[in-house]
Amino acid sequence: MKSFRIPAVLTLGAAVLFALGCDSSNPDVAATAGDQQLTADKLGEVIGNSQGPLETDFARTLAEMWVNFQLAGQAAAHNDTISDKKDMDYGLWSFLENAKTQKFGAEVRKTWKPITTGCDEECLYNKGGMVLAARHILINASDGTQERAGPAVTPEQRTAAENKAKAILAQATNAATFLAQVSKTEETGGAERKGDLGTFQPRDMVPEFSKGTLETKPGEVNRTLVRSGFGYHIIYRPSFAEVKDKVVPQLAQVPMMLAESVYTAALDSVAKTKVDKNAPITVRAVARNTLAYANDKSTIAEWNGGTLTASRLADVLNAMPVQQNIRQQIQRPDVPDSALVSFVKFLVRSQQILKQADSAKIVLDTAEMANLYMGFRTNLTGAWNTIGVDPKALADSAKSEADRVKLAGVRVSTYFDKLVKNEAGFADLAYPVTRALQKKYKFTVNDAGLAKAIEKAKTVRGSADSLKARQGPPTPGVVPAPPAGPPPAGTTPPPPPKP
Repeated sequence: MKSFRIPAVLTLGAAVLFALGCDSSNPDVAATAGDQQLTADKLGEVIGNSQGPLETDFARTLAEMWVNFQLAGQAAAHNDTISDKKDMDYGLWSFLENAKTQKFGAEVRKTWKPITTGCDEECLYNKGGMVLAARHILINASDGTQERAGPAVTPEQRTAAENKAKAILAQATNAATFLAQVSKTEETGGAERKGDLGTFQPRDMVPEFSKGTLETKPGEVNRTLVRSGFGYHIIYRPSFAEVKDKVVPQLAQVPMMLAESVYTAALDSVAKTKVDKNAPITVRAVARNTLAYANDKSTIAEWNGGTLTASRLADVLNAMPVQQNIRQQIQRPDVPDSALVSFVKFLVRSQQILKQADSAKIVLDTAEMANLYMGFRTNLTGAWNTIGVDPKALADSAKSEADRVKLAGVRVSTYFDKLVKNEAGFADLAYPVTRALQKKYKFTVNDAGLAKAIEKAKTVRGSADSLKARQGPPTPGVVPAPPAGPPPAGTTPPPPPKP
């Protein structure tokens, strides 16, 4: 469905790309890996013939993807399974930290005492501070602030949408009449669900929608249109009796949620965190290009026990699943500075918990480490097979190491060409593996080359559009997005808090 939920920034886990070297010496070259080069012209042709955006960020994503495939090829040519535990630990840092904090958290939670509220489940539901439920009818009228809602409509279109929503609201005065009108919703899949959004916490939705739901009494329809970046909402808030089976299990967790809030408040009191006044600017800049901040030790926040640096933030963002689009979310214009400050404070809190886990000497046992190492090696060898650079096959075709390196480079380039045309499956190189590869093998990504690639892509795209206008649309290459790998368990950053 076209959701107006705030996307979750949840798990540190498998990802591809980023944290790469930088070289601006030759604008004709977008990236290098060992002796292999990805020229700006080649990258430009790939982008121009794809359906991807003509933006430097997209060029960087593809260049970094190419680099990681080439580094995997180099490792295969050297029959290097990255078996040194120090190298694997370097790559697996986010998994290791999460596993430790999870184990520590399990012990800490045993010491918490549930906090009673003096309010039963129905009372808590009616207050709405913890769990909400809603059905809605959406009339689309994007204001351009929500990427998922599309471009902004014209003033005339907005007026027409508002008038349509008002007419529906006039008819939807109670549960029965709301359901009679719900087929008019313009949310994809909304009519089939009868507008049902299930249960959610107030922070899960855009602020305007949560506020409108809270202002609507259970069992009633809001009497004033709710306008958000998506358009106009008519909201029906179900009574407790209607959603009792769904909300009671969640509300039963409230006493422990309150106990957790006491624990985190204590952490904040000890930390005395000081967030740099320019932190929102820095957070957005790091999200835009983690490459530029990979070794930046400038302080975003300091606390009684440590600092949060730009390079640490870059590492955290790199470790998050690519398909969560975390970096893009941080850059969204509707995310206020206050939300990013709260996000920084949460990361500080995560570092505090990790430090406490280390002080408590929390470690992973032999079996847990063996499982992580096995997953690491399996991911690398699986990617080799997908790319076509299995070490044994390389050795059978090229006897010297230098020849195997050259052959691996050629095979990776062939694979990449097929991949961007959607003629090959994606080699799911997980973030821990790419991070370890990046540490061992030489590579660069060149911003000047990326910029030149985009200019080339515009020319290619323009020619393709002209041909399409004359002869009909060609079959475009589709650049596939890397699949998200399985997330590790643990305590990880939440979404940037909503205003």
